[in-house]
Amino acid sequence: EFGARLQAMASADSDSDGEVKYAFERKPAAASNGKTAQHGKRRSRSSFEGEQLTPRSLLQLCSGFARGPALGGDCCWSQPDCTTFRVRGPNYLKDKVKVNSLPSVMELVHVDLFASNGCRVDLLAEREDAYIQCQRRAGDNRFMLCVNFQAPPHHMAVYFAVALETQSQWSPSLKKAWDRFMNGDDRHRDARWKVIPQVVEGPWVIKKSVGQKPALLGTKLAHTYHHGENYMEMDCDIASSTTASWLVGLLKGYATAFAIDIGLCIQGNHGEELPERVIGGVRFTKPNLDRARLVDWE
Repeated sequence: EFGARLQAMASADSDSDGEVKYAFERKPAAASNGKTAQHGKRRSRSSFEGEQLTPRSLLQLCSGFARGPALGGDCCWSQPDCTTFRVRGPNYLKDKVKVNSLPSVMELVHVDLFASNGCRVDLLAEREDAYIQCQRRAGDNRFMLCVNFQAPPHHMAVYFAVALETQSQWSPSLKKAWDRFMNGDDRHRDARWKVIPQVVEGPWVIKKSVGQKPALLGTKLAHTYHHGENYMEMDCDIASSTTASWLVGLLKGYATAFAIDIGLCIQGNHGEELPERVIGGVRFTKPNLDRARLVDWE
């Protein structure tokens, strides 16, 4: 079975520029866990190995997965060099040439690793004891992007921030792609939301399974988009794909042996949206899911 899955992934269809259209097939809606925590500005009850904890920010709860060094860290996250990601160049529609991205336009500010009681936890941005609302109370009013990777019971929520006034300094192509993404419907977002993986270190099986080809993640996994005041959250249901769920299981088995960079990008399909530029990037180094705190959302 293991060999068959690798073969299927290796033979996945590619488009003309080599971007993989992974053979991630969404499960029927009922096949996904189906349980979702009720969202809203509510507090949580949490525990870790039986220890009862007073409700507080997930920033404090998830201390087992903290910011760390770019190299040589253990169970940590860091800001990668986003200029190493290859993106569509200014004349890509004609010459199919990719270029190195400029530095990411958003700052990686936080990553939460936590476990739920088995359900998917949506809309972290509106939970009063989660990162964004805690930052708002501390006076941080920057625009924030939350990408919430959900593989119940585990969740990995990645947060990026950008000052609104700096958006006026973005290139015309980036502003065009971003505005269309923010103001478009979910179908448009699914067709443009691109993830670029790069395995920094790890065994052959991880490098082979993950690869380095970009993927339009919204077309492969069920996504829920939440656009609120000064934030956008994307809840990515990994359990909606059997192949993605299997890949997460594989990564969990090798968690102490690899580091991976993830670049997030909005795909440019029209000349006025090119060149592309990485929106934000994150490096996960030896992400041991067993260190996730259990958060019992009410």
